[in-house]
Amino acid sequence: MMTPDERKMRLQGIIRDRAARRRLADHLVPGLPIDGDPPETRRRADAVGDSLKGVMDSLLAVPNAFFDRITSEWAKLFPGTPAKPSRFEEDARTFKIVLAVPNAGAAFALRAQMPRIRRVLKALDGAPKKKITLIVNIG
Repeated sequence: MMTPDERKMRLQGIIRDRAARRRLADHLVPGLPIDGDPPETRRRADAVGDSLKGVMDSLLAVPNAFFDRITSEWAKLFPGTPAKPSRFEEDARTFKIVLAVPNAGAAFALRAQMPRIRRVLKALDGAPKKKITLIVNIG
């Protein structure tokens, strides 16, 4: 059984291949043979750096029990909030949580909820004793 991500990638591949076949059909000259590797059906090869970035990010990820907990319980803690926790940064005095929002309007609407979000996070069991800072990131 395919996961939703695998299903999505397969569908994207089918759509990409159909578009390539349409481009090829638009450039065919009746009576002439078709090249074994026509330029119309080629796709850009992935760069090695693109693959390595994902691998390095996963290797450098530092697990944090508190951040893992708030990401899993976010919908229950803050229903209807357009923001989702995307990553965290921790230093000696602060615990920064980066919240991802879909657009600037959602970021503006989130401003009024920030103090309540900070209070709820600070009150959770296992919350760091440091200052909790919320950073909003669009996208």
